[in-house]
Amino acid sequence: MALSRQTLIISAATLNWARKTRFGGNIREAAKKLGVTEQDILEWERADPTITLTQLKKFSRIYKRHISVLLLPTPPKSLEPPKFRTLPDIGVIELDTRTLWAIRQAQEVQNLSIYLKEDQPNEFIQELQKYRNDAKKLADRVTNLLGITEEIRFKGKNSYEQLNIWKNLLGSVGVLVLEHSFPIKDMRAFAIFNEIAPAIVLNSRDSDNARVFSLYHELAHLALGQSEVDEDFNLDLRSNTQVEVFCNAFSAAILIPDEILNAKGGKWKGCFHLPRTLFRCWQ
Repeated sequence: MALSRQTLIISAATLNWARKTRFGGNIREAAKKLGVTEQDILEWERADPTITLTQLKKFSRIYKRHISVLLLPTPPKSLEPPKFRTLPDIGVIELDTRTLWAIRQAQEVQNLSIYLKEDQPNEFIQELQKYRNDAKKLADRVTNLLGITEEIRFKGKNSYEQLNIWKNLLGSVGVLVLEHSFPIKDMRAFAIFNEIAPAIVLNSRDSDNARVFSLYHELAHLALGQSEVDEDFNLDLRSNTQVEVFCNAFSAAILIPDEILNAKGGKWKGCFHLPRTLFRCWQ
């Protein structure tokens, strides 16, 4: 018998996990890529299927999981999707495959970082959690720990340089700051909390200004111990989503502290770069 026609039994649970972490709830796209019907996929995931080596290689290529992983009897715990606070099960919602891929890539970088850090908790995030009940005090503590000065706030020549300055500051204290390209309609940014390797992922399709604000908005979620996705920023202080109000207030306090805002009379003077949506809150 040709090697490619040899058969083997694989785990339905592992196959289901591999499909969902690549295509989410979009079983139609998975079926199209595999060149099978949706019913075929459902049957494979209902009971441990017998497949050929050729099929296994195709699953590996389409689901982007190594063959050795697909042969596991159960999905690996270390590769389970992050539990976002306000996002339903990734296997249910229909996120774009590029978004799911960005989440997977971020998680794999995070897992590697956890391994390299040998289970040593991030002291920066531990310290921030002491101030999780007061956005202003939290912002003051971050400003102090990162050594943020007026010179730093005004250093960048443009939005892109300013963004890199802010990213490097967080990187210096062990916060993973990653950028991936995925549809803005899915999310602008997300945070994956881990006490050893906390991660923030920015959408490279977003404007530089928006990413600056997203960066510290997501840091607030990490300080609160949350994994979170943000589709858009509701800057209305009357919002019922108090966590989002907290994160917005924290980000604004970092980027435009009261003393600078008051010195400018509450008006935008073009001294540094922030999302245009935030400007309207001051005028």
